[in-house]
Amino acid sequence: GEPNAHKTLTNGCAIVSRWDGVPEHLPVLDKFAVSELAQGDGVAQLLWNHLTNDFKNMVWRSRASNPACAWYMKHSSASIRIGQWNVFFLLSGDASFDLYEVAK
Repeated sequence: GEPNAHKTLTNGCAIVSRWDGVPEHLPVLDKFAVSELAQGDGVAQLLWNHLTNDFKNMVWRSRASNPACAWYMKHSSASIRIGQWNVFFLLSGDASFDLYEVAK
């Protein structure tokens, strides 16, 4: 899908899209990246704070082998492991859908 929102910082970027088959009220975090030079400087947390001000519900996935999964786990409401992927969810209190169906 076409990105419908993005946040960029000097050393980080996030792209949020809508995907066919994913509930409309559940945007997909396509990319979340921080440059190697800025890792450990709080850029990821700053970018995340900006992103979650705009999006109260999101879904994203990461390969299970990605070292960032621990950070994603801390910042998600729920997660499901499907094959080589960890699928993460950020959910506000009004979100209702079958997480497994979305994760497939």
